[in-house]
Amino acid sequence: MAGNGVPYCRPAGIASEVIMISNMKAVCVTAVFVAAAVLTFAMIARPDANERDRRNHLGHFKKVDGISISSGGGQLTFTGCGHRDFPGCTIYRYDLKENALYRYVHENKLMQVMGAQYWSDSRQFLLVTVPRTEDGKQVLEQMQVAIMNPDGTGLKQLTAGEGIKAAYMLSPDGRTLVYASGKRRTEGKTVASHFDYYARDLATGTETQITDLAFYEISTPYFTPDGKNIVFNYGSPLKLPGTNDDRADKAFREDYEKKHRWNNIIRYPVDGSGINSLPEPWFVHGIGSSNAIITRDGSLWFEGRTGGISYYRRYPNGEINEFPYAQRGNGPERYIFSWTVDPAGSWMAILYQDYGSERDRWVAVLDTSARTRIPVLLPDTITNITVH
Repeated sequence: MAGNGVPYCRPAGIASEVIMISNMKAVCVTAVFVAAAVLTFAMIARPDANERDRRNHLGHFKKVDGISISSGGGQLTFTGCGHRDFPGCTIYRYDLKENALYRYVHENKLMQVMGAQYWSDSRQFLLVTVPRTEDGKQVLEQMQVAIMNPDGTGLKQLTAGEGIKAAYMLSPDGRTLVYASGKRRTEGKTVASHFDYYARDLATGTETQITDLAFYEISTPYFTPDGKNIVFNYGSPLKLPGTNDDRADKAFREDYEKKHRWNNIIRYPVDGSGINSLPEPWFVHGIGSSNAIITRDGSLWFEGRTGGISYYRRYPNGEINEFPYAQRGNGPERYIFSWTVDPAGSWMAILYQDYGSERDRWVAVLDTSARTRIPVLLPDTITNITVH
């Protein structure tokens, strides 16, 4: 959004989605995604030098991030910046079956789109629209969450009002949108912080505030199958519910993070009834668990810490399966920068990055049942799609 994802930054030790903006600053959003990019879809399996040279890595892009994968695994979306023939940031979609790459450009040259996020079996995806001034500066306070068809038609704005909006998801029935709204920062490395989650009834436009914690970081909120709750990372609260102190106190944040041994996955009711509650772990695993994704069957996918970091699926009956090191495809020369799962839980997209080299990234697509990675290379040509 992210998933998901406004760029997202990556706190130390936590994978994150990073959707880039044109000035290359970032909004802190702890990711799942997820959700965040791509342009190199190659199988990760100890390549020799020649194989590595054939890979796209970031291809002709300066930055890519924000991975999302459709139900069934046939479509990948990401935000790409600085392509050889398109210097700005926008949404790209890769069709794995047709080996076709598409670029989405808004019909209004002063409007930017990014942060594509699949949410159900529908081929539509969520995104954000960001107005720009004539000199190219983004008007972040006028960001809006929208939804769009894969052919660029049917763009529909789902939110209203001013504010930086990020980390969004639709309920299983498509009637409720949950998103995070934050404040612009005037100092520091991130564009915004002090995020809280809101639920918007898309039929009436009524909004309900879900949290009152001014989170420093956020993650994509995932609905439980019954649509009554959202699950996300608690992301360092900066205030107590019902207060206006907005304390950006590092010691306060760190103490809270360590309180539950880095088990960061929390759940809040969508109806706002938990707004006066402080975050408590919804799920505990070893010395830490984070970056939760919930799929259609109710499975919880997460990043867990015991000795090191690994990746797991917890089924509704409580059974937990790990995706071992050998299946994930990372190694001593690379790490998992971000990852996401399709809504059906059948496919995982993993964004890898080489240690010490931000440009050396690529994505592998993992069949979660067969536990096999599928090699993908992006085509040289791109088809432009007008967003309207």
